[in-house]
Amino acid sequence: MAVLESLQTPRTLPHSDESERAVLAGILLEPQVLATVASRLVESDFYFERHQRIYRAMIDLQTAGTEVDLRTLQARLEQQAQFDAVGGLAYLAGLDVDLPDLGRIDAYVEIVKERSLRRRLIQACSDVTRSALDGGLEANEALGKAEQAILGLGEEAVARGFVALGRVLDRTMEDLEERPGSALIGIPTGFTDLDRMTHGLNKGNLIIIAGRPGMGKCLSADAELVEADGTVRTIAEIVERQTARLATLNGEQQFEWTSPSAFVDDGVKPVFEVTTRLGRRIKVTASHPFLTLGGWKPLRELAVGDAIGVPRQLDVFGAEALGADRARLLGYLLGDGGLTANAPRFTNANAAIRDDFTDAVVRFGGVRVSMADSSGTRTPTLTVVADEAVTAAERVRFAGSLQAALAASGMAARSVAAAVGVSAASITGWRHARYVPSIAGATALAEVLPNLVVPDEARHNAPNAVTRWLSDLGLMGCGAYEKFVPDPVFRAPETEASVAAVAASGVVMLRRKRR
Repeated sequence: MAVLESLQTPRTLPHSDESERAVLAGILLEPQVLATVASRLVESDFYFERHQRIYRAMIDLQTAGTEVDLRTLQARLEQQAQFDAVGGLAYLAGLDVDLPDLGRIDAYVEIVKERSLRRRLIQACSDVTRSALDGGLEANEALGKAEQAILGLGEEAVARGFVALGRVLDRTMEDLEERPGSALIGIPTGFTDLDRMTHGLNKGNLIIIAGRPGMGKCLSADAELVEADGTVRTIAEIVERQTARLATLNGEQQFEWTSPSAFVDDGVKPVFEVTTRLGRRIKVTASHPFLTLGGWKPLRELAVGDAIGVPRQLDVFGAEALGADRARLLGYLLGDGGLTANAPRFTNANAAIRDDFTDAVVRFGGVRVSMADSSGTRTPTLTVVADEAVTAAERVRFAGSLQAALAASGMAARSVAAAVGVSAASITGWRHARYVPSIAGATALAEVLPNLVVPDEARHNAPNAVTRWLSDLGLMGCGAYEKFVPDPVFRAPETEASVAAVAASGVVMLRRKRR
């Protein structure tokens, strides 16, 4: 009876509280490791019930496409009425207190799994012992049950997990390239083309290339997405960069920002353009999911007239300061500006608006406005022109720089003129700030006197500062129906973007154009 008494004596089953806490802490600190952990551990592998509940909530968040962090985990546990049961915020926040090394999370996972297998082995042995003692099963039947239980645990003990697609394809391609000629060295499938490419079925490996539902969307390469900083990029650009912070829907159907776990070129597939009744358009594959009144459905299951969910607006603002005055000026020119002439023009009948536009121009620096003749019934038009006072000041500054450069070089003005290919009188005119070199002359001068730069503001016929700015944005030359809101506006803070929007409120139609 000593053996029976030993089995019946309650003892603590194998477990490691520290390793379980370390695994949960590692997921909170690096959410992307959850996919790897989930391929090795299930909820019941955790010994403590509170750890099981926390891990189950993490898996639920992953399934819903929500990034795991302290706040989303808290919200999920509260939704399941389990937040207090796991120890509340104090316990969750303290998980990483004794985390020795985040880089060893695989080792902690294996410890948790090993303890779990030992507990289940004890349970399986207890069940077999109980069956043998009770006499409920014949010896052969009890032996078969024991063998099945032990073998099942043995299979589970072998580490399995997801393998990166690239690694599988690399090994497969190497294997195919090493096979001799076109000889069929494996088992034929009956499909001629497949047999020609694979040389028949070999090695007996079954490789399943798959992904969990809802973990990816199929959009065309030219589809545009808004990033967390307001930048607008196409799918092709994002895949090329291999990094992005994009909006996604959480379990409460609210937008939040997340980083995709992988970027995959899905090859060439048929795409379909979906147009909503409000005129919104998107090009997607037939498998792309849409939110309907009956839940998420792929495009192939939708019919004309079905209702789908679309965001009313996506409040995205950046942190790249545009400047409130420039935002105001840009808004006015987008709304009532003319950008097809040599210089920007602004036409408006409201004197207060014209005054505010003029103030924005002056604050830009180096420019002023010139009002065209507004006699009769014509609406007043303001033209942005270079400020003559600034032009004169820049010429004086250049003259001083030229004089200093000549002195430092030790060259005579006549020698410099000959080297540049201009007359000595031109050098004199430059030194007395009467005019400045042409663009070609300035280039030649810089080769003789290095680091001598002619500012654009010093030239009468050069594009003014606002014109150059608009040219850099791609707006100069755009007619009324060609104007667009440039990318810097979308990356600007909310206050500046709002200023631009208010100033451009007179615009009938604006569209975003990508350069």
